[in-house]
Amino acid sequence: MTIAELEQRLVAVERELAELKMELKQKQKRGWESTFGIFANDPVFDEVVRQGREWREQVNRETMP
Repeated sequence: MTIAELEQRLVAVERELAELKMELKQKQKRGWESTFGIFANDPVFDEVVRQGREWREQVNRETMP
Protein backbone atom coordinates (compact mmCIF):
# COMPACT_ATOMS: atom_id res chain seq x y z
CA MET A 1 0.00 0.00 0.00
CA THR A 2 1.40 3.39 -0.98
CA ILE A 3 1.55 6.52 1.14
CA ALA A 4 -1.07 8.14 -1.09
CA GLU A 5 -3.43 5.22 -0.57
CA LEU A 6 -2.92 5.36 3.20
CA GLU A 7 -3.60 9.09 3.23
CA GLN A 8 -6.76 8.52 1.20
CA ARG A 9 -7.98 5.85 3.62
CA LEU A 10 -7.17 8.07 6.62
CA VAL A 11 -9.21 10.92 5.16
CA ALA A 12 -12.14 8.55 4.61
CA VAL A 13 -11.89 7.20 8.18
CA GLU A 14 -11.72 10.71 9.65
CA ARG A 15 -14.79 11.77 7.62
CA GLU A 16 -16.75 8.72 8.77
CA LEU A 17 -15.70 9.30 12.39
CA ALA A 18 -16.92 12.90 12.21
CA GLU A 19 -20.27 11.72 10.81
CA LEU A 20 -20.64 9.11 13.56
CA LYS A 21 -19.83 11.68 16.25
CA MET A 22 -22.49 14.04 14.86
CA GLU A 23 -25.05 11.23 14.73
CA LEU A 24 -24.27 10.19 18.30
CA LYS A 25 -24.53 13.77 19.52
CA GLN A 26 -27.99 14.12 17.94
CA LYS A 27 -29.18 10.85 19.50
CA GLN A 28 -28.07 11.98 22.95
CA LYS A 29 -30.73 14.69 23.11
CA ARG A 30 -33.26 13.65 25.70
CA GLY A 31 -36.81 14.52 26.64
CA TRP A 32 -37.78 18.11 26.09
CA GLU A 33 -34.54 18.93 24.27
CA SER A 34 -35.64 16.91 21.27
CA THR A 35 -38.98 18.72 21.09
CA PHE A 36 -38.02 22.20 22.30
CA GLY A 37 -39.22 24.86 19.90
CA ILE A 38 -41.20 22.65 17.52
CA PHE A 39 -44.31 24.81 17.98
CA ALA A 40 -42.55 28.16 17.61
CA ASN A 41 -44.64 30.63 15.59
CA ASP A 42 -47.51 28.13 15.31
CA PRO A 43 -50.86 29.99 15.53
CA VAL A 44 -52.78 26.78 16.28
CA PHE A 45 -50.55 26.02 19.26
CA ASP A 46 -50.85 29.62 20.45
CA GLU A 47 -54.64 29.22 20.36
CA VAL A 48 -54.43 25.99 22.37
CA VAL A 49 -52.32 27.76 24.99
CA ARG A 50 -54.80 30.66 25.13
CA GLN A 51 -57.79 28.36 25.57
CA GLY A 52 -55.98 26.35 28.25
CA ARG A 53 -55.20 29.54 30.15
CA GLU A 54 -58.84 30.67 29.94
CA TRP A 55 -60.07 27.30 31.18
CA ARG A 56 -57.64 27.31 34.15
CA GLU A 57 -58.66 30.85 35.07
CA GLN A 58 -62.35 29.89 34.92
CA VAL A 59 -61.82 26.81 37.08
CA ASN A 60 -59.81 28.84 39.59
CA ARG A 61 -62.57 31.48 39.78
CA GLU A 62 -65.22 28.82 40.34
CA THR A 63 -63.31 26.86 42.98
CA MET A 64 -61.66 29.66 44.93
CA PRO A 65 -63.69 31.32 47.71
